[in-house]
Amino acid sequence: MRHSVGRCSQVCYLDCTREIAHVVGHHIIVATVHDSDTAPRGTSLYSFAARALIKSTIEANQTEADMLAKPGRARYGIHHRIWKALAAELVMQAIIHAIGGWRANAVAIMGMVLARFWIESLNYFQHYGLVREQGLAISRRHVWNHLKPLSRIMGYEITNHADHHTDSFAKFHQLVPDRQ
Repeated sequence: MRHSVGRCSQVCYLDCTREIAHVVGHHIIVATVHDSDTAPRGTSLYSFAARALIKSTIEANQTEADMLAKPGRARYGIHHRIWKALAAELVMQAIIHAIGGWRANAVAIMGMVLARFWIESLNYFQHYGLVREQGLAISRRHVWNHLKPLSRIMGYEITNHADHHTDSFAKFHQLVPDRQ
């Protein structure tokens, strides 16, 4: 149930398949050149956010297609989560349209795109400039922690972001800030 609520809330920023690219991709390849959620040094926030939005969406859909192909299912058949994501977006837009018409849809979509860019900018600040060689273990130095009031708010109170990566099954509210 908890995962379904999380996926449904991701409709609000146009990314119902976020956990695929995040958990199956980013958590494994964090701080490497292959990670779409890590901004290389010298990358601007705006170019990073646009690139990350596109790349993480493509990665999520390819990863899901690969997982479906392993047991012999169609790569983009009815079981692919992209169809549930699109259905969720259509339902959301239908509800918005019923309440406020086409103008409400336009405003909502602009807000959703801005929210998605905000989410991607959060990744920018959480991983900017970090470098890890592919195949080496993830350590605390491969992720920025959030210890100041503003960064704690912006980082959804994931104060010990490094532990979020070294043990991705740990509940975020149980992570203890590492002041080092």
